[in-house]
Amino acid sequence: MPNALYALILAGGSGERFWPLSRRARPKQLLRLVAKETLLEQAVARLNGLVAPERLLILTNVDQEAAVRELLPQLPKENIVAEPAKRDTAAAVALGAGWVAARDHAATMVVLPADHIINDTAAFQETLTAAAAAAEETGALVTIGIKPTWACPGYGYIEQGEAALPRKTERRLGRIVFAERKFSLERGDVRLVGAVGSERIQSPHA
Repeated sequence: MPNALYALILAGGSGERFWPLSRRARPKQLLRLVAKETLLEQAVARLNGLVAPERLLILTNVDQEAAVRELLPQLPKENIVAEPAKRDTAAAVALGAGWVAARDHAATMVVLPADHIINDTAAFQETLTAAAAAAEETGALVTIGIKPTWACPGYGYIEQGEAALPRKTERRLGRIVFAERKFSLERGDVRLVGAVGSERIQSPHA
């Protein structure tokens, strides 16, 4: 039987990227940029039918907490957590993992940003389901990868390794899961390269 699926949505930020539209108290995920709903509302709606509201954690900060709670009244109050100080992604994910483990130590957790634009919800949910199954089967972290369409050194690049699962499992998941050989990040004169002990998932036809 599959593990219970929980989701952590990272909804903090400094509100600088879309200035002057965004501010510290209203960063881009709280803006209605591409639809009548904010990016955060769309991120939550995208999980409908896949992750139950009581298994969804929104992690924000004290500057944005009130606005987040106003947007998401359907979530349990205790599922919206405001960090008192900015500690970036790793600390936020660690907090989320602790929150999930306290409720179900055998659960599988997905980590999602609040500001993605994804139009095909069905394909998104199918991919998340396959990624969760791959994580349970391998015990590894799974990254959902996309092919870059332009150079964006701030995000870095993942070098794809060999297929990580047997063909029979790939057919069952409907996805190919690859081992990650290397991650590289280039910013200005700084280049970071490290081995990555996780898996990467993509569509067989991507």
